[in-house]
Amino acid sequence: MVGATDEALMADVRAGGTASLAELFERYHRPLYRFVMRLAGDSDLAEDVVQETFLRVLKHRLTYRPDRSFRPWLYRIARNVWH
Repeated sequence: MVGATDEALMADVRAGGTASLAELFERYHRPLYRFVMRLAGDSDLAEDVVQETFLRVLKHRLTYRPDRSFRPWLYRIARNVWH
C-alpha cells in the first residue's frame, strides 16, 4: 500500500494488515525519534519509546478513529509512553 494515506494504512492495520504497520513504521520512525529526542534527550530512551509507541499502536488499533488524522494520535501515544 505504498502511496496510501496514513489513515488508509491504519484502516488496514485495524483489519490485521501487518505490511501496513511496517509502512507506517517506515514513515514515522525518524520523525518520531527526533520528537522524543527533543523531549528526553537520550537516544536509547528515544528508540525505546518509538518501539513501545508502535507496539501500542498495534495493541490499541481498534481504538483508532478512522475519521481522525493518524499523526496526532501517534504522537499522543508517544508522549504518553515517554511520561
